[in-house]
Amino acid sequence: MAGTSFRIQILSPSPGNLIKLQLAIIDESKNILFQYAGNVDSNASLSIAVPTDKFSKGSYYRVYYRVSALGAPIIFEGHSNFLICKQIGPLNIDTDCL
Repeated sequence: MAGTSFRIQILSPSPGNLIKLQLAIIDESKNILFQYAGNVDSNASLSIAVPTDKFSKGSYYRVYYRVSALGAPIIFEGHSNFLICKQIGPLNIDTDCL
């Protein structure tokens, strides 16, 4: 199974603390295609491998994310949309595809 990596950088004013990172990627029909949950250092840099066979060219996807302290409430959470390009070419800020 081929895959690609999402690279995530977490910066905190309190390095050395563990935090919980949760991610979920869904398609336009709200099917969950990928999930990740793990404890990482509050100043972590990590790559998360995501199987590319889950995505279709020309389709939109949404990634939800949540960061919380261990045993504490949510620090921040949100979501972002991304588009898988129909073809590889120069990046275009208007299409903003991967």
